[in-house]
Amino acid sequence: MRLIQALMMVLFFSTYLMAQDKKAALTITPLTGSFYIYTTYNNYKGTLYPANGMYLVTDSGVVMIDTPWDSTQLQPLLDSILNRHHQKDTAAIPPPCLYHTRPSIMGK
Repeated sequence: MRLIQALMMVLFFSTYLMAQDKKAALTITPLTGSFYIYTTYNNYKGTLYPANGMYLVTDSGVVMIDTPWDSTQLQPLLDSILNRHHQKDTAAIPPPCLYHTRPSIMGK
């Protein structure tokens, strides 16, 4: 019986610790007025690095400022914006360079 209890405790705590390491794939936070900050994460050599971007909600649509790490993160962001604001992306201002993929931006 004690063995089962010990195994249950180990299972519980290992699940709890693994859950602490996971971050949401996408978070959206109101900034001010119609401006919102979104954060996506990229795994580089076993470490998760956040990347922030911004978007503006207008009557004509949404203007995205910067883009997520890669194309696999773009569609979930667009879907979230559509669900949250009932607006489609109408314009985008890309970053001046593709710095998200450069290890130097992450201090490596």
